[in-house]
Order: sequence, then C-alpha cells, then structure tokens
Amino acid sequence: MPAILRSSPVALEMLDGTVIGKGEKGCLLYAEFAGDSLARVERQAAQCRQDMAGLTEVMEYASDEASLARIWVARKGALGSIMKMTVGSRKPIGLIEDTVVPPTMLATHAENLLAAYNDNRLDYVMYGHVGDGNMHTRPLVDTSSKAESEMIGALASRVFSQVIGSGGTITGEHGDGLARVGYIEQMYGSRMTALFRDVKRLFDPECLLNPGKKVTTV
Repeated sequence: MPAILRSSPVALEMLDGTVIGKGEKGCLLYAEFAGDSLARVERQAAQCRQDMAGLTEVMEYASDEASLARIWVARKGALGSIMKMTVGSRKPIGLIEDTVVPPTMLATHAENLLAAYNDNRLDYVMYGHVGDGNMHTRPLVDTSSKAESEMIGALASRVFSQVIGSGGTITGEHGDGLARVGYIEQMYGSRMTALFRDVKRLFDPECLLNPGKKVTTV
C-alpha cells in the first residue's frame, strides 16, 4: 500500500474477498486520482501502475465516468452487502468496525486482526478506507450464544490494545457511541476521561443528552 500512496491518490479503498463473495481470496484495491491537470493525473496513475506491476494478479484502470461509476458500486454498497449476511441470530457485529492506524502500520494491523479472528475461529468481513489507515471489519457472531457474546468483549480489548499501541484510534469515523463507551478510558487514559466527565457534568448534569455515550456517569 505505501507504494500506491507515493502516487498521491485522492482515494484508496479496499474490499476483502470476504465481502466480494464466498470463496474469493485476496482483495480489491481502488485507487482514484483527480486534479486540475489531466496530464498530471495521468502521470500519477501511470506511476501507480508502474509501482504495482508484479504485485497484483489483475490491474485495470478507467477514466470515463460510466466506467468509474460501475467500479465504485461494489465499494459503496459494501455495508449493505455485509448486513445481508445476517442469518437468524448470527450477525456481523460492529464493535471493532472502525479502527484506524497510521497507514504504514496497516499491514501489521490486518495481520493482528486475522490472528484474532483465527484464534477465536470467527468468520469475518473486512473493508475500508485504507489510504487513511481506516479498517472496517465485523466478525460474524451468534448473538444468542453467551460464550460468543462474551468472547467479543475480550476480542475488542485485544484489538484495541494493539491499535492504541500502534498510535491509532479505536474509532476514526463512526464515533464512540454506545458500543465503545466501555473502552473510552483504554483509548484516552484516566486523566482525559475525567475531563470528559467534567464537561458532561458542567453542561448536562442530569445526563439528558445522549445518555450513556462517551461517559456513563458524572
């Protein structure tokens, strides 16, 4: 991926084989180039193709709007496709869906995620804005199983520890929300978490606004 980033794409997206379809291996990488100068954009794209030569099984490119629209359909519809994987109580769970690490650490992060899934014998899906180091992923979990539900908490602590140790964040796009409130102190530390509570106490002492988000008590 660093080889692609050297060409300065305006977007670099990834779809893992788990999202593309059953039985697929590897992943799709989407690199998009744009700018005020067509000649410069073409040079950037050509440089990217040159840097990636021999590193991919298939490399295709397009420049007309119709082709570009078709190319982006699968990536833009990724989350909808993932949610359709729900079968009964077996669902794609979004607790660790939004981790971000420095792009140079993304390969290590992906290896850590795969190791965590393999150790727990979990199926998963993975995609994301990899140019920014943002990896979206969801394990497929039987929510009716107490053992699997408890295992997800331990899995999240493991993944979040690795992400934080890499200089990343546990949520780069979707916010802490309710799901990750239990990991706020792990992410920000006790001093910053205390400041969050102070702000909440000052502006919302009755906890009427977004109760349970960011801080659980004041």
